[in-house]
Amino acid sequence: MNAAIPAVLLGLSMADAAFAGYRDAAGRDARVFKVEYYRRAIRRGLKFGLVTNACALVTLFAFAASSSSLTHFVQSFTDAAPTVLCIVGCYAVTVIAALGVWVAGEADVRTLASVLILGPFTLIRPWVIAGAAAAGAWAAPSSAAAVAVVLVCGMQMLIEPLLGRAWRQ
Repeated sequence: MNAAIPAVLLGLSMADAAFAGYRDAAGRDARVFKVEYYRRAIRRGLKFGLVTNACALVTLFAFAASSSSLTHFVQSFTDAAPTVLCIVGCYAVTVIAALGVWVAGEADVRTLASVLILGPFTLIRPWVIAGAAAAGAWAAPSSAAAVAVVLVCGMQMLIEPLLGRAWRQ
């Protein structure tokens, strides 16, 4: 197993958390110049992502500690990582391509990118993560690794609702 795959998944998780912070703040402030407002929102999303990823690591360490063989658990968990990366990576590449079009394009192209890709992909995000969790659990050779994959993906899905709840409080 390539050691870079967990690092790429961590990077995608943190990017998703940053975007969640942006999405959580969008439409909540009537100021005209919102650059610093959105920077704070992205940093807030990253903080939530760090906490969520730390909880995921603690969960993985707990599973590894309770496993009869540490190396077997780590290997079985990392066997599921390429499957999760394949699904989440395709989603991420599409979103990044749409953001590239959005940044580089004129107003009509931006609107088209938002309407055709960014909006619908925001709606299907939980389904993509759930699908990646299911496929990763299916690819995992042990039940402990399958449960760990589902828990870690579930923690990723919690970022956006937690940000929204924290905003209301």
